[in-house]
Amino acid sequence: MSHKTVFAALVLAAIFTTPSAATAQSSSDACSLLTQAQVSAAVGAQVGVGVYVTPTFKATCTWTAPGKIVTLMTESTSAFQSGKTPISPIMQIVPAPGIGDDAYYVVESTIVMLYTKKDTTAFKTSIYTKLPVATLESMESKLAQQVASEL
Repeated sequence: MSHKTVFAALVLAAIFTTPSAATAQSSSDACSLLTQAQVSAAVGAQVGVGVYVTPTFKATCTWTAPGKIVTLMTESTSAFQSGKTPISPIMQIVPAPGIGDDAYYVVESTIVMLYTKKDTTAFKTSIYTKLPVATLESMESKLAQQVASEL
């Protein structure tokens, strides 16, 4: 995966997600919402321990394996709702039924991000690697279902 692809994915994540004081206490620490074993099982590779992008911003957690970057980021429910509106002509919003109270994928080319809302908490799961969109959607769905079941 190129550095440009990873950078673009992180920029998109920053655009679509913002931290919220309204986020439930149980979801304020993204690294506590998934275990290393759960992430490894979902992506089919041994990932490292979850780390924060910056030590003081605990709403985003990242796990890495060779050629894979997995992120979980909590966000406000208003950011979740606004993300349903595409901001570019190549962006597709695809419903993801059966996950949390409401969920949708944002697909742009080969980048997939799954946004989920459960009660008063919203979060984004994404796996940055070169795999078919359907495979990424399946992996992200497993992770989101695990997080939603804990909220």
